[in-house]
Parts: sequence; C-alpha cells; structure tokens
Amino acid sequence: MRRTKSSIEEHLLIIRKVAWEMHQRTGHDIEDLFSEGCLAYLSRTKQFYKYRRKGKFTSFLWIITWTAMLSYVKEQNKIPFAELTDEIISNLSKAPIRPEITMFPQKEVFKCGEFQAF
Repeated sequence: MRRTKSSIEEHLLIIRKVAWEMHQRTGHDIEDLFSEGCLAYLSRTKQFYKYRRKGKFTSFLWIITWTAMLSYVKEQNKIPFAELTDEIISNLSKAPIRPEITMFPQKEVFKCGEFQAF
C-alpha cells in the first residue's frame, strides 16, 4: 500500500478536478470542496485496498470524493427546522393573494364512466 509522491500528486489532481466540477455545478467554495475530497481520500483509501475488487483506484477515488463533496453541499444547503417552521406558520395564517391563485391553470375534467380524469 505504499504510494509514491507522484501517485499522490496525481490523486490530488483528480480531487481538484472533481472539486472544480462540483464548484461549477453548485457555486460552493472550491477550497472547501477540495478539503472535503482530501478528507475522503485519506479516510477511505484503506477501504479500497481492504476490499480490493475489480476496478481502478482512480475510479474509486472519483466516486468517494464526489460523494463526500455532495454530502458537504447538502449539509450546507439545509435550512434549520426552526426557521422552516416559523415560515410555514406565517404563510398559513394569511389568505392567498390573487396572483397565487391564478398561477395554476384550470384543468378540464373529462368523465370516463364513473372516473374523472384531469
């Protein structure tokens, strides 16, 4: 399991590429994404060698870094439950305004026997 300096540098380039792609899709800070990918790389490398299956290490690396970065993005985008609850309660207490009602087009109802289709 001994890796050379050049192989580690190659792996870091792959992690940076994955971080750049995630940054382009989500707009999150590339350095934060890169650090999440590096943590996944350090923590999961032994897993690849322990359960060695068919496939390249670079494919494994791509999957674990993408998954780690995606988990980070999802965690950052969460809305705290208290804020969400307050917003829902404040919206429930008001009546809908006219533009909200007309946003949804009226659907025609077709009768087919006993069933109605929209």
